Amino acid sequence: MRIYMIRHAQSTANSLKVWTGQTNAGLSEEGAAALRSICGRFEYPRCEIYFSSPLLRCTESMKIIYGRAADYELTELAECDMGELAGMPYTSLDDDPNYFAWIGRPEETPPWKGESFGAFRRRAERGFARMLGICRERGAESAASVMHGDVMRAVLHRFADEKVAHGDWKIPNSGAYMLEFGDGETALRCETLPDFLFSARG
Repeated sequence: MRIYMIRHAQSTANSLKVWTGQTNAGLSEEGAAALRSICGRFEYPRCEIYFSSPLLRCTESMKIIYGRAADYELTELAECDMGELAGMPYTSLDDDPNYFAWIGRPEETPPWKGESFGAFRRRAERGFARMLGICRERGAESAASVMHGDVMRAVLHRFADEKVAHGDWKIPNSGAYMLEFGDGETALRCETLPDFLFSARG
């Protein structure tokens, strides 16, 4: 069974370089145009079942790539809840004690009104395990899911290669990973696609 995980195109929040979290930002005009251009050069794999995060930047990307909505929108696949850090520029938090409390111990400490990184990571893992379960129940050999970058990193770390640190997985906007599974929960194979997106960003 092959699972394709696709990161959404650039969102309006990405373009402004702010923490997005679960803010329901849609795609930027540049992001949507770039994704359409990619779809003109590369055909994302057609699959038997389609999944997505329920957040707008993912559902809009799904529509551009596949011309349809997902069969399943899984809340477990939503991005980390950044609480009151959502919408804050990456570079404007030098004096924010909530930011430093979180960044110092992200596994255990949530940002104000948000969730800890540890809780987020476990939620993302549960969401992906749920995807696997649905595919196996339906006897599907292929599935695609449009996700967020950090959700994909959490899944890749847990299900593909735990020796690769979370932050070391390279995931450009609109980039994808293919995970191939047998009967177990550890991927037998992991590949990037389309290759030109990854090579273009080093």
